This record gives sequence, structure tokens and C-alpha cells, in this order.
Amino acid sequence: MIGGAASDIDVIVVDASGFPESLDDVQELYPATPLVLIGADAGSESMEEINGAVAYLAADVDTDALSAAVKAVAHGLTVLDPEIMSAAGIHIHGHARPAQPVTGEALTAREREVLELVAAGLPNKAIARELGISEHTAKFHVGSLLAKLGAGSRTEAVTIATRRGILTI
Repeated sequence: MIGGAASDIDVIVVDASGFPESLDDVQELYPATPLVLIGADAGSESMEEINGAVAYLAADVDTDALSAAVKAVAHGLTVLDPEIMSAAGIHIHGHARPAQPVTGEALTAREREVLELVAAGLPNKAIARELGISEHTAKFHVGSLLAKLGAGSRTEAVTIATRRGILTI
């Protein structure tokens, strides 16, 4: 903002990685303005004081993600970088859980088949019948794909796989 009033500001982008005191200054000067925080630690004490729409982005955020976050925050949404969510122990549905690393391993062909059946809502017993395997083996494959995707539930596995383009619905 150059030459405008404080009320002309839609969103403020702040490098919060090493300057929590400057964040306090920004909040004091513009208390009602949404913030996009780059390099912020969502679990730090200074972050707990932020009200309203906000974005927590990693320090290495790319321009497309930054632009999308600014637009989202300007519309009243909160944006959390997945890595920051994981580090803070935040589950996508709002329930806290310990951070789970994603193994980065690709799903096997069988795990992809199981994932498609999980997405169709089939329980382990039906997956086993469909694939001609034991229920124990079906349960093993479901557990393996949950671990590889870093998911805490079957629903979350389908959501993650869809977002990553592994599963098309």
C-alpha cells in the first residue's frame, strides 16, 4: 500500500521466519487485516495470538501457492501448508495427531487395486472376495497403503490419493 489508508489493505504478506517481533508490530498496526505468513511456525506462541483469516506457508513457497493463499485469505479462508500442518500435529479434519511421515514409496499394483476398492467403500472382507485373496491379506494391503500415504483412515487415504492424482474419482 502506497499512499492509501490502512482500510485499503486486503491482505498483508509477512516473512515470519525470523522476525516474530515484526509480526507483533504488523498486528498492532493492522489488527483486522488478514495475514499470509511465510516461514511461520504454526505451533509457536506468537502464532497463537493471530485472529481471523490467515495463511501459514513454508519458507520455500512457490509463487503459484503464494498467490492462491493470498486470494484465499482475502476471501476469509485459512490456509495451512501440509508440511506445517504435519509438523504441528494437525489432522486434516481438525483432530490433533502425531506427525506421520509419508514414506515416499510408490504404491504397488495390488495396493492400487485395493485403494480403488477402498474408495468404492468396500470392507476388507469384500475386498478379499473381489481380489481372490484372504481377508488377512486384504487387511495387510490396506494397512500398507495407509502407511505409504501417511493416512490415519481409509477415508483420508482416498482423499490423499485423489489429491495426489494417484486415484481418479
